[in-house]
Amino acid sequence: ELRVGMDIPAGWHVYHPDQDAANGITVSVEVEGAEAAGKLACDKAPRVHRETIGSKVYETLWLFGSPEFTLPIKVEGPPGVRTLGVEVGWQICNESLCLPPESTFLSVSLEVLPGEAGAVKTGGPEVVPGAGSVQSRVQEKMAQGLLTFLLAAALAGLATLATPCVFPMIPITVSFFTKRSESGMGSPLGNAAAYGLGIILTFAGLGLGASLALGAGGANLVASNPWLNLGLAAMFLILAFSLLGFYEIRAPRFLENFAARTQAGGRKKSGYGAVVLMAVAFTVTAFTCTVGFVGGLLALAAGTADWLYILSGMLVYATVFALPFFLLALFPSALQKMPQAGGWMNGIKVSMGWLEIVAAWKFLSNADLYWDWEILTRPVVVWITLIPFVLWALYLFGVYKTPGDLERARPGPIRMVLGLGVVALAFYVGTGLSGKPYAGPIEGYFPPASYGKAHEGDFVPGPAEMNWWLDYQAAFAQAVEEDKPLFVDFTGVSCINCRRMEGNIFPHPEVRPLLEQFVRAELWVDKPPFGEWNMSFQIERFNTSQQPLYVVVDPRKGDPSKGQVVAVLDVYPGYDPDPNRFAAFLRKGLDGR
Repeated sequence: ELRVGMDIPAGWHVYHPDQDAANGITVSVEVEGAEAAGKLACDKAPRVHRETIGSKVYETLWLFGSPEFTLPIKVEGPPGVRTLGVEVGWQICNESLCLPPESTFLSVSLEVLPGEAGAVKTGGPEVVPGAGSVQSRVQEKMAQGLLTFLLAAALAGLATLATPCVFPMIPITVSFFTKRSESGMGSPLGNAAAYGLGIILTFAGLGLGASLALGAGGANLVASNPWLNLGLAAMFLILAFSLLGFYEIRAPRFLENFAARTQAGGRKKSGYGAVVLMAVAFTVTAFTCTVGFVGGLLALAAGTADWLYILSGMLVYATVFALPFFLLALFPSALQKMPQAGGWMNGIKVSMGWLEIVAAWKFLSNADLYWDWEILTRPVVVWITLIPFVLWALYLFGVYKTPGDLERARPGPIRMVLGLGVVALAFYVGTGLSGKPYAGPIEGYFPPASYGKAHEGDFVPGPAEMNWWLDYQAAFAQAVEEDKPLFVDFTGVSCINCRRMEGNIFPHPEVRPLLEQFVRAELWVDKPPFGEWNMSFQIERFNTSQQPLYVVVDPRKGDPSKGQVVAVLDVYPGYDPDPNRFAAFLRKGLDGR
């Protein structure tokens, strides 16, 4: 017997293996190296939950706490020790929502004895730690692009350090801590830690405030609402032109007065509280330069519809930003090794300004895609992205100066190398005009290649240059008529990973021939005319609101227009850019009919 224990967080539940799989993703255990000799059983009785949706009553079996699952297995072969591979799958839900389906792989060793003794278990049950926990959620987000976002946050923190209103704070910081050290106020390590912590807490508090204001549902609205996308685009442009030197965004006067009083009094007060206040005051003083970076990060994080991006991004940004000041507070003599202030600092601000203009186009194209204006199609967005890159490169080459520059720069080796790098990036962006998808993450930031192309009838041109139905009911009827399985793509306007899957995986030589064997439905969950129905259908039928989500349906069983249960052949949850795995998922759907 193979036993698997599961610890379920309070307030959450999973689905019992005896539940009808059509009503939710149940706990599953699959074994490599052995054969199942019976069905998966659970030591706890489930709670029966009934819910009426339309004319259909759905019955689900909920499990709480720490259930243990038992699967009888049969192992063949000669006696000896061997290791089995075990995959445990589940979906964790609460009263209002379900997290994306998850799975984990375990390794179980057992010894096969001669005769009828069978297999001897070598320990207690394998435990799935914290199913649906924050740890598993972070791992999932890392795979979906969180790591890239955190790298961008770290780079933004480094860039902020070199801006004109932050760099001059370095000698002030050194003077502040030198005088505290001479007066015997606190230890060097304590002063430095309090100062760094104050900076981090200030930015983290900003991120926490944004998270609480937006909430999980609010962040999702930011990601898809066209008016909010227009607002984010406008904010990026305002921040960008501030970084380009056309005007300054200053903190409110009362905050500037608070910063001045705190900096003046911090040298006289003992205790680490004064150091933390000094850090807060420093953050306020640097507001003019940090707002362009912090505002951009918060807008990008909100666009992902995930609070985890907001909090973790601000923590990474603040930590990188605070680290040099922690070291300077700890070793004031290090100031002598710092580079002198100069025009190179404004060059960093201008470079970030051009990047923020590029980011603004993403939010504008989201609004265009939502309303189906077909103005900001992929070729148009590529062209308007090339313009800031060209202007950025010309600036690095010293062709012109901005209002923040005292004189036109004479490009040295570093600026020339950076300029050539921007030119190379511009050429790469320009390859999108050929209609071919970009390789890697950049594909997700452009509108679908099929957007804006002419179409006839009820279906439209979509991913992989194939026709797709936008209406699930019509697609289902077509699948019945052609006696083909139905492939369903739940997608979203602002879903970057959806664009990456549709642009890089669907056209793959291993995948496209398989997709051609399906009737295909592209269900947008956040845009009219079918978005509201599609989202409700996804949540009620598949117990998740995540995109992307891919499902293969057998249309011969049930009629969705009459509320009847439809047979689901297979589900491919989330972002996984492996064409071989996706092809295997499609083959399983084709073979399962």
